[in-house]
Amino acid sequence: MPYIWSYVRNNIRYAEVRTSERDEAAGFPKSHPMYLGKVIDLKKGIFQNTKMGFFKYSIDSGYQTSDIRDHACQYDFQEKTILDFGASYLLVEFSKIIGFWDLFRNTLPKWNDSLLALILYYIETSDSNRDAIRWYRGSVANVLFPAAQLPPQRISELLARLGDEGVERDFFSRYLKILLPRKKRTGIIVDSTGLPNSIHFPLTAISNHNGEISKEVRLIFVIDTRTGLPILFRYNAGNIVDITTLKATLFELEEYGINVKYAILDAGYCSENNIQALYETGINFLIRLPNNRKIFTDSLYQYGDDALSDLCRYIYNDRVVGIKTIKTKLYGYNGYVYLCVDYDSRNDQIKKFTKGAVADKLPRNQWQTHTDKMGFFALVSSVKIEPENLLPLYYTRQTVEQVFDISKNVGHIIPLATHNEDTFRGHIMVSFMAIILYLKLNQCFKGHKVLTAKSALMEMRNLKCKVFDDYMHVKEPTKEMREICAMVGVDLPERIILPISQL
Repeated sequence: MPYIWSYVRNNIRYAEVRTSERDEAAGFPKSHPMYLGKVIDLKKGIFQNTKMGFFKYSIDSGYQTSDIRDHACQYDFQEKTILDFGASYLLVEFSKIIGFWDLFRNTLPKWNDSLLALILYYIETSDSNRDAIRWYRGSVANVLFPAAQLPPQRISELLARLGDEGVERDFFSRYLKILLPRKKRTGIIVDSTGLPNSIHFPLTAISNHNGEISKEVRLIFVIDTRTGLPILFRYNAGNIVDITTLKATLFELEEYGINVKYAILDAGYCSENNIQALYETGINFLIRLPNNRKIFTDSLYQYGDDALSDLCRYIYNDRVVGIKTIKTKLYGYNGYVYLCVDYDSRNDQIKKFTKGAVADKLPRNQWQTHTDKMGFFALVSSVKIEPENLLPLYYTRQTVEQVFDISKNVGHIIPLATHNEDTFRGHIMVSFMAIILYLKLNQCFKGHKVLTAKSALMEMRNLKCKVFDDYMHVKEPTKEMREICAMVGVDLPERIILPISQL
């Protein structure tokens, strides 16, 4: 009776079809072994040889090729015995430690191998999705996630499924239980950024943001001030201005059960409607006041000299800042204006202006009109804040700028290569998952003189593994690799037994 016999040569498993000795003794004609080729997946009966490429074979059904060639490229990794190991393994094990592993894996259970591999790809590279399969072939991800399908057309299908509204809601419900388990009141930072996009689809529009004209989609992030992690994303067409989006953002936070204690906002969100909405919902706030508002100019001309006086001076980040606290009415509610002047900025601006004014022979009696506002800015708040705490609190806004920077340079969020809203939302979802995992990893190296998440992953990428028939052997790590793993809390194995589908 025919059977499939496999054997190992040069660390690669091959297979042949043979006839059992017992059947030969019973009088069946003796046949020569039929060579199948390299074993790709013995359980599924998947093989490869030079004549047929990838194919399926079983004793009962014979050869099958129609259902394997579409996915053949995902099996190419067997041709490489040495794979990139350290970075992917570190990210996988770290995600288990912080509770993100099940969060990611259960987002799309039938596609979890593809999704998990794509998250690693987004973090580890800045290449387009069309190159994901090449990365996959040389990464241990193809052993950790053997069912992943990363050809471009399969990634598009994955993103479309991930972009389903129900999938997104389920993900954020589970994510927020991890991030805010006790539903305590939390502070938030809200800001937006532009995602340049020349592909025509409904969200692409001309944007005029702070005087910069571009064709883009606007992405809004809400950051938790306690953890420094994004807790929500929203997006709009590029021509929708920030000032009109705050109420909808607050409503969505409420729908997810997030109890907002205070909000720190940029000048783009400062309006009568938004400030009244914050007062009505009981959310305290700190917002930068646009310099063209009447309340700013009135405060400047009435209290500008006070802000410049010695009694109002404070040191922030090695800069001298004058701060004058002014109790006022904000659209009918009690509030505070903090008139601030940055001495270094003011002196630099006045110096630059004066040089230009002298060169242009501008009359001196016109100089003051131009220099009055230089170096001044104002913040408004619903509650009184001690001057020494004001700027450290407001400049926690830099957290969201760092998140935007990471999303664009690490999280693979641009360039956009999507042609409909579902795949766009799926792409943002994968980026969001990559961003929160990367940010948590980066926090492990806070205060370290040299190491960051980026440099740690670059170092760990140099750690290779060699794949044998039944196990993976991990090469010897360097001292710095061992230090990285110790700081993250991950143990490096010397050998991993295959199959490892339980990882």
